[in-house]
Amino acid sequence: MKSKLFNRIVLFLMFLMVVFSVRADKKYSSGIGDHLMSLYEYPVKGYEKYGKINRIRYKGDYYDPVNYPDHGIKFVVHQDGVRVKVEQVEYIGEDNGSRYETLGTLFEISPLKGKLYAFDGVLPEGAATQRMTVEYKGKKIKYYLDYGSRLIMTDEEEGPEDTEVVELFSGDEGDRL
Repeated sequence: MKSKLFNRIVLFLMFLMVVFSVRADKKYSSGIGDHLMSLYEYPVKGYEKYGKINRIRYKGDYYDPVNYPDHGIKFVVHQDGVRVKVEQVEYIGEDNGSRYETLGTLFEISPLKGKLYAFDGVLPEGAATQRMTVEYKGKKIKYYLDYGSRLIMTDEEEGPEDTEVVELFSGDEGDRL
């Protein structure tokens, strides 16, 4: 009798470990730690509740307020003390490995909790062109902004699921490139 109960408890704990460890094909959207940020690529329901978009402008952006007022990547910070840095990067594929080279910093900001921000950018299906570094309580987490950011592993058999909102947490490991 004891061994049956013990086996069921162990099986249940193993199931929980699998569910929480196979959340993403990248090392973010873990659900672990403080909820730092929600990231939106397209106008989707949900971000309107945060009010007016605070547009972050930088040298060389292609924002067109007349024809594309909702264009760009939008984000909302859910904790005080978060610092966001976005850099332009270029993918370098070489024989001995691949890497990203930093071309320059586009902007750095300490966004206010609960405010909606947007900057010029997309999540390309190829290599990332931008890297976002989120700093919170001394920990820096780097995210390469590409289409893979939207793919969250929910079921191993069906593969990753495309999500409209990318959730970032303080327990995330980020990208290692």
